[in-house]
Amino acid sequence: MARSKKLSDAEAKLKKKEYDKKRREEMKSDPAKLEKLREKERAKYLQKKKKGQIKSIATMSSREKRLKRKNWKKNSRNYRDRKAKVCKNLTGSVHQNDNQRKSMVAIQRRKQLKKRRAIQYAKSARLEKKLKEQTRKTEKFRKRCQRQSKKVLSSPEAKVSAILKNVQVPGIVKKKLIFSEVICRQLQNNYTKLNKHCDKKKYYEILKPDLLKKHKLLSLSKSFFKHDTYKKSGCRKINAQMIKVKQDVADFLEKDENSRMCPGKKDFVRSKGTVKQKRLLGDTMKNLHKKFLATVDYEVSLATFCKFRPFWVTWASIKDRNTCQCIIHANMQLIIMKLHENKALSSCNLTKFLSTITCDVNSTKCLNRVCEGCQHKIIEYDLRQPNRIVTYYQWIYEITSYEKDEKMKTVRKPGKKEIKVPIRDLIQKLEETLPSFLQHIATIAHQYQTILELKRNLTEREVLIHIDFSENYCSKYNEEIQSVHFGGARKQITLHTGVLYLRENDTVIPHTLCSLSENNRHDSMAVWAHLTPIFEWINHHNSNIDRIHILSDSPVNQYKNKFIFNTVSHHINDLFPGTTFFSWNYSEPGHGKGAPDGVGGTLKRTADKAVVEGKDIVDLNSLENILLSRCPSIKLFKVTSTDITKIENLVKQSDSIPAFRGTQKVRQFTFNGDVLEFRSLSCYKCVEKCNHFHLGYYSCSKNPCSSTKPNKMQTRSRGKQPLKTFSVGNDSLNDVTYDIGDHILIKWNDEIYPGKITSISGDAALVKCMEKGIKSWRWPTCKDEELYPWTDILQKIQPPKLIRRGCYSVKEINQLNL
Repeated sequence: MARSKKLSDAEAKLKKKEYDKKRREEMKSDPAKLEKLREKERAKYLQKKKKGQIKSIATMSSREKRLKRKNWKKNSRNYRDRKAKVCKNLTGSVHQNDNQRKSMVAIQRRKQLKKRRAIQYAKSARLEKKLKEQTRKTEKFRKRCQRQSKKVLSSPEAKVSAILKNVQVPGIVKKKLIFSEVICRQLQNNYTKLNKHCDKKKYYEILKPDLLKKHKLLSLSKSFFKHDTYKKSGCRKINAQMIKVKQDVADFLEKDENSRMCPGKKDFVRSKGTVKQKRLLGDTMKNLHKKFLATVDYEVSLATFCKFRPFWVTWASIKDRNTCQCIIHANMQLIIMKLHENKALSSCNLTKFLSTITCDVNSTKCLNRVCEGCQHKIIEYDLRQPNRIVTYYQWIYEITSYEKDEKMKTVRKPGKKEIKVPIRDLIQKLEETLPSFLQHIATIAHQYQTILELKRNLTEREVLIHIDFSENYCSKYNEEIQSVHFGGARKQITLHTGVLYLRENDTVIPHTLCSLSENNRHDSMAVWAHLTPIFEWINHHNSNIDRIHILSDSPVNQYKNKFIFNTVSHHINDLFPGTTFFSWNYSEPGHGKGAPDGVGGTLKRTADKAVVEGKDIVDLNSLENILLSRCPSIKLFKVTSTDITKIENLVKQSDSIPAFRGTQKVRQFTFNGDVLEFRSLSCYKCVEKCNHFHLGYYSCSKNPCSSTKPNKMQTRSRGKQPLKTFSVGNDSLNDVTYDIGDHILIKWNDEIYPGKITSISGDAALVKCMEKGIKSWRWPTCKDEELYPWTDILQKIQPPKLIRRGCYSVKEINQLNL
């Protein structure tokens, strides 16, 4: 049997349509099947309507309504056409012509109605526009007429009569007044007829109103002299006293405690040909004005204070936001703002908040709560709803884990977290953090004041160097191909900027400087390599200098670590021969912006300008040539990788470099040729051991010990051997053998700490100490190892017992406390 021919899609569709039509006709002939079909279609329709597939006209949007009605019209037209076709077949050609004629008439009528409606709409729009224009003109002329009626002047006689109303004067007086009014009117009319400015000026000069000035009647001539030459020409002269006030205001606003320098190369302002690095105010002008009045012995108004503000000291905008903000200040500001938002505090400004509990927000006595006038002041709260839940934010470090080289590692990442607490707990949080915040502010104020006093009192044998690393400068071409512009192979040049202060001819002179290097290391070895050419320049400029002071911020990987301490104690005379005193001062973390940032911004801005003008900066030499020609006032030095290697080899001469316990607390260390002393704050009143901020010593011997002050520089032998040590209380002498890994008790700063021996030398041991928690001991997150002599090691103990995660109990210390 032959296979049937496969139908095409159109044929299959037509066949299915005929089959469906035949099936419906059969159903229509059977009432029961027809009712069942209708019930099925009705249920299907309701189901679609419930699902939203079919919408009623009331629930449709405007666009959907228009489309639906358009389809209705189309379907109606199709229906009429089909009906007309049926009639045509029934009635013949006569009816067909009649229907066509009626249909054409209806279509023509609808077109005419649509056209007339459009004409009426356009006419209505034109009339509305014309009415609006006429209303505007009417109002304009009405107002002009009103103004003109006010300018109508009465006659001179009427004007004089109005002046002399109810006043009896002789006739000659009235005639004189009328004469003066007529003359004034004539002068005014003649002046009005003049069109050119030069003619009006000549007219004014011809009259020469010297007598009017003499008799103090010049103001009466303003009504008919519109020329402004009667005004006093020139600006008001500023006397010598105001010049001093202007300089005092500028110096006050440029202090780092009142404004911060913007470090970017684009952060500059230009006025009358003068380019200055931008500084951003740290408070409102009103608060700064009050602070300024407390520092001077004369009175200055707020308007004058604002007038004398330098143009480069301005306010911060969103693009000037502080992206290097101190975390302590940021968290305290968030708490105070939330309390002020809930009306628990009267102010949301940190300075105003501190002024409520201190006499002077810049006084270290007030901030340290030792001032008799304000140490008992408390914060006043408005607790209307103490149990109200508030939401505030805090910057918090979180420990997260990640996998690298099939090993799990942890890292601390900062984040802004949302916290919900009752307002009473938020106030308690403020009270708990307030002492540490006040100590933080006191440290900032003390460091600023100490460095400022050091600058003022510099002698001819001293030098102050303020240093900081600037952001690396990337090489640039005037024109770049796409692969260079978007590629990551740009050469970076390190900029180590600084400002050096020297006393010359009884005046402290600042010298700006910068060292350039193609080596991008920023560690302590690189720091000394960048400082070495500065020391050479100082020695060449003034060979009498033997006292060096350095100021920097306090990053541990750059300026504040054991390698810096060791280099100063062992090799400072190799780097700067003849040094009798050396001090290094650190600013509070988060508050290290200063003058070196302005130097870096100037250099990078100058280099970018040269690139725009057609120059190419591809390496260190091209950058140096451009900066030497365009920035002659900034001293440039070149540092190579060989220079850094020399410093590294010099430091490696020390076999082991111990760390100082409490490095994070150090804000100054001094070296007088014998011993290196650490201090919690900068102090220049104490020459040797500081009686105010002493932390400890760092011996300049080969095996330094930070817990005792050495008398002489000695070389001590090394090696592992059994050593003798005293037991707790020194009551008896016992022979004890110590090995690496033993847990011990050590005595430091009159307190006892548990620790673990990590290395042993001849007369000392390197110990990793635990830190005290609230009710337990824990190992510090940062590496904290220090070399202790055997006299400070008390006894061997059992390993600490784990209480819970990260918390340990030391039985021997608990027994001592009992």
